[in-house]
Amino acid sequence: MVYKKSRYAVLLCAVLLLSGCSASGATASAAPPSEPAMTDYLTYKLPEGLSDGAYTADIGNKGGNLFIADKAKTEDAPNAPQEWLAAGGVMFYDRSLIAFKNGEILSVESLWNHSEFLTAPERVPNGEANAVIALAVHDLYTAAEIESAKAAGNPIPEEKQTVKMWYAFFAKEAGDSAYALFLNAQYFSKDDLIKLAQSVHFTDGAFRTVQ
Repeated sequence: MVYKKSRYAVLLCAVLLLSGCSASGATASAAPPSEPAMTDYLTYKLPEGLSDGAYTADIGNKGGNLFIADKAKTEDAPNAPQEWLAAGGVMFYDRSLIAFKNGEILSVESLWNHSEFLTAPERVPNGEANAVIALAVHDLYTAAEIESAKAAGNPIPEEKQTVKMWYAFFAKEAGDSAYALFLNAQYFSKDDLIKLAQSVHFTDGAFRTVQ
């Protein structure tokens, strides 16, 4: 036997759909929010042998993604931030750590402890956005970890106690957002980072303006 839907049944179904409820009385779940991605803010052309990893909220100021290397083997320091152990990456940076003069980036303060910049900021030529590059060094182990390893008969070689990274910082004086691209200096040169920084294209909403 075939049942025909009444006008009441059709109207009831429409109301249920609009209210987000099913006919059984259960609330229909909304579509899950999309995962954030750095490509919502900027795009770039990676050096050969690198690819983008998944977004993570655990790096930089408010998240980012690391670069996956085909061949590079980084150090295994279990207590060091993961971005220091990567071949490179892109991340949000703390805008309050970047100072300007006459519209140009003047200085950048470190976001991390156990780190220092080895070079003064140098402006990136022929780029789309205001950017500077600098070389930084990060301590992969604390003094206590180094002494403990030595006492256990497994000393950490001096050249493996730190890592050097090339950084490119992007910001606008009137904006409240900042970004950093970085490459492991063990595998990539200053010129590699300059080319990467010059390839960056920002989306319209990348730099919000401070009112």
